[in-house]
Amino acid sequence: MTTYFPLTPSNFITPTFQPTLDGTVYTCNVNWNLYGNRYYLICYDTDNNVVFNVAIVTSPPAQTLASLVWSAATLSVTATTSTPHGFKIGTIVQLTIVNANPAGYNGAYNVAITGSATFTYPLSAYPGQVVSPGSASWQISLCRGYFNSTIVYRNSQFEVSP
Repeated sequence: MTTYFPLTPSNFITPTFQPTLDGTVYTCNVNWNLYGNRYYLICYDTDNNVVFNVAIVTSPPAQTLASLVWSAATLSVTATTSTPHGFKIGTIVQLTIVNANPAGYNGAYNVAITGSATFTYPLSAYPGQVVSPGSASWQISLCRGYFNSTIVYRNSQFEVSP
């Protein structure tokens, strides 16, 4: 489940939020770094020790999926986006599929970009007939390397997923 922490005028002076990362609550502050000329996310543990201090990088908006088609022959899913996704054909990109129904299509995958609006990803078992294809997003986790949980900054808010 993703928890959202929006940046609003009431918390913009020194935005602070308390995400739960890998089952533990931390305190995160957003600070302007004059030398770096950008905002940084600083994460503290309960003893006020800095866990990480990273520049905030915005993840692009999610791409709406037009279809998901599972293949028994290749044990993979071919996804088609509603608009061109912008990734280079022939590359491998880690994308996260969300809000697909059935939920067996959801998850983080290394996908192969096969066309301007298509990609494939491995899925060994048939999750069922697609009711809703959901969306795919490229997520830049600001806490990658520190936690299995993710902190993504997108659409002026932080998205935290365990």
